[in-house]
Amino acid sequence: MNTPNDWTTTHDLAVVYIALAYGTDHDLSDEELAVLKDALRAWRSMEEPAVQDLIVEAATVFTEQEAEREFQRAVQDLRSALSPEERRNTVRHLIRIAEADGVLLEREQGLIHTLAEAWSLKGLSEDLLEDTSAVV
Repeated sequence: MNTPNDWTTTHDLAVVYIALAYGTDHDLSDEELAVLKDALRAWRSMEEPAVQDLIVEAATVFTEQEAEREFQRAVQDLRSALSPEERRNTVRHLIRIAEADGVLLEREQGLIHTLAEAWSLKGLSEDLLEDTSAVV
């Protein structure tokens, strides 16, 4: 991993959110970005410039390094760093991000299931995704 020395758990969350919002369809809609920012602010209170900088740092690591490896690293680091309730909340945020543009892609749903399984939350993701809009 070649992340900056000041890398935080919030950066890892941003990598996971970016993997979902951008990595699944190579498009980051304004709606997805707004929900992604809200999810990061829910984790750590930040002003707009700080949250924007954090997203840029995480997106740079995600896009300039091996994206799959960075996602897997962030998932494992977050499994250790977050409590079970924080991991559940992260899955809920991921679902909100995935639905923000009005379309829940099959790849987005798959990524959420993969993450939930890695965090021993598979049942939660299945329950939450059952209540969502149609999968495309």
